Amino acid sequence: MTDAIHAARAAVLVEHLKTLRLPTVAREYPAAARRARDAGADYEEFLRELMEAEVRMRCEHTAARLLKRAAFPDVKTLDQLDWAALEGVARPKIMELASCAYIAKGEDVVLAGPIDPLTFCTSSRDIDKH
Repeated sequence: MTDAIHAARAAVLVEHLKTLRLPTVAREYPAAARRARDAGADYEEFLRELMEAEVRMRCEHTAARLLKRAAFPDVKTLDQLDWAALEGVARPKIMELASCAYIAKGEDVVLAGPIDPLTFCTSSRDIDKH
């Protein structure tokens, strides 16, 4: 296939991908096609790679959009916490939980705190509706 025919087909494909709103596939497919050709990968592997890239990008954009919409105040890390101001919070325990080691161990984690009467009443009312 000549380079001109290949370029024309690629341009048509990119337009179709834009119409279908698959921007990551449009951006990634030339490199993915080259890798698939070089590795002798089959069509399904090539398509899987492209779809994974599209899904991953959509998940990242969704998470970013939801975080922005939530309008959280300043983002803080555990390193920025004023541990002295937190009553009854054991820093070593929080750091252990932050490591997520409990997941690998298959342990359950229960977080509990004081009950806010207003939240409790609202939650109870919502439960009664169901």
